[in-house]
Amino acid sequence: MIPVTINLTPETFNRLERVAADKGMRLRDLIAAGLEPKPIAPVAGYVAAPKRSGYIQLTDAEWAEIKRLRAAKWSVPQLAVRFRCSSSTIYKRLQKERGRA
Repeated sequence: MIPVTINLTPETFNRLERVAADKGMRLRDLIAAGLEPKPIAPVAGYVAAPKRSGYIQLTDAEWAEIKRLRAAKWSVPQLAVRFRCSSSTIYKRLQKERGRA
């Protein structure tokens, strides 16, 4: 264990002590839990399709759902994960449909 000094105001220290007591933890463990690095969710503009053989065909009902969710501000990468296809598949289809309108 490496000793660490943390400067807290008395109000903050008292509040942390109360939170630790409410959770049934030692103050040291509560502080250590807050200092542990949290995983950061990756944000990307492209999500690759899962590995499978051949192409996947989305049904007309799935495309209607994709358009509805896109209108509800879902990102294309989120849609790709939801429908288990590549984001480029969705981008291309949406571009094609915009060209028709």
